Amino acid sequence: MSTLSIEEIKGILISGEFEQFISQKESEIFEAKSKRPYIFPEKKAIREFIKDVTSLANNKGGFVLFGLETEKAQDSPIDYVNALDLVSKEDFYEGALLKGIANSNIHPRLGVEVSWYPSKEDNNLGLGVVYIPEQDESKKYYIIKVAEIEGEDTREFFGIPIRNDCNTRWLQINELYKLSKRAPNNLQEAYQSLTNQINEVKEMISNYSSAQVSDTDDIVNKIEETIDGR
Repeated sequence: MSTLSIEEIKGILISGEFEQFISQKESEIFEAKSKRPYIFPEKKAIREFIKDVTSLANNKGGFVLFGLETEKAQDSPIDYVNALDLVSKEDFYEGALLKGIANSNIHPRLGVEVSWYPSKEDNNLGLGVVYIPEQDESKKYYIIKVAEIEGEDTREFFGIPIRNDCNTRWLQINELYKLSKRAPNNLQEAYQSLTNQINEVKEMISNYSSAQVSDTDDIVNKIEETIDGR
């Protein structure tokens, strides 16, 4: 068994040669699922889906692929792909549904990309794909919210899942406390956060006037000079 990279997974999806996933193990960037593992709108399904995508976002990003069967490796907690169970485009989840669930239950807002890739052997069948791009460190950590209703009582649970190899690790309460008390006293971290915001502003400005972009470039240069001169 081996571990696939982001680029290798993208290459297999584009090629449609999905047999290449067989014998590949799940990893910190790769989660394999059957055709329709989540039974929406059940709360358990919503909780499982947002846990899966948020844990990837809180690490390096990655893929949740639908249409693969898995089993446990011998003497190991790791799952690996042992067969294909491809899904048609019509039977896969609607992108708007998955994106809506993510937008309603994850903070800050997490952009997930939903698509479907046909098999080279049969264009009517393929793999459903949820891709979570690698996130800026300044936006982490993503928090999930799940509501459970019992009778007239509603309870909300919050947590921070992080992908750890092929499993999910939840941030412990002492780690959450440290994060809540952390002061923005790291100049490099502050610089990165500010630069990300400036880049977003530059993108908006460029739609109206390219002359204005050079002004924001000057701001970034000044920040870089400040960091380099520490």
